[in-house]
Amino acid sequence: SLQTKANEFNGLVSALGAATAGPARIPVLEHVRALLAEHAATFTRLSIGENRQVALEGVIPSEDKLLELADAFRDDPEIANVNIPLQEISVGEGRVSFSMSFSIISSNTP
Repeated sequence: SLQTKANEFNGLVSALGAATAGPARIPVLEHVRALLAEHAATFTRLSIGENRQVALEGVIPSEDKLLELADAFRDDPEIANVNIPLQEISVGEGRVSFSMSFSIISSNTP
């Protein structure tokens, strides 16, 4: 129904506001940020879509670190369907830009 879609949209807006209003207050987003930091990666764009689908773009120091990051996400019990398309990987001097998508399966999300 329209009300259900409005409630879902409002929940996503609230979650986004909480994530950008200071320290992350959504446990799974804090968890994702920690996984990225562990591998010296930072995200430049993050979006959360319907059904807890997440898309992010980021940078990381090396291809080896990107492989380690991919393994860490795939091994994480709160994350599923990890995809890092090869065509979205760009190697530059001292950094690798990448895009990835995954699903959040944790019950800690709105």
